[in-house]
Amino acid sequence: MNEAFKLENIVAYAESNQLVLVDNGNILYGQIDAKFWKYALFSGFAAFDIKHLLLVVNSDRLTMVGVTITGAFSDSIVHIPTDVVQSFQFKKGLMQSTISFVANSEKYIIKIPNVIAVARWQKGNIKYLLDQQFFCLM
Repeated sequence: MNEAFKLENIVAYAESNQLVLVDNGNILYGQIDAKFWKYALFSGFAAFDIKHLLLVVNSDRLTMVGVTITGAFSDSIVHIPTDVVQSFQFKKGLMQSTISFVANSEKYIIKIPNVIAVARWQKGNIKYLLDQQFFCLM
């Protein structure tokens, strides 16, 4: 349980899947929310459609690694080259930040909690990525 939130498990997973980690600071946990119509139609059951993921930010690509509801790694890995990313925005909020961008005519809105109790690395990684201006490279 919660294997995808332990930094040593993330490093091992990244090495086995050829993901580039920069000082382990370019990893963020995020989630893609269910569509509004699913909440309106199915109410609480729409929560099952929320996609949990680890976002690995590099200067040449964004990689989204799927995470299951129980916190384990899923088989889903999506690589998005930064040259196809359009209209990239990072909006820092009090409790959660938001990354939104368009890639291959598909819009992504990823909600990033600023603090996670079981993943103490999240807050530092947001600061690291902002300080290194990774989001300005898009």
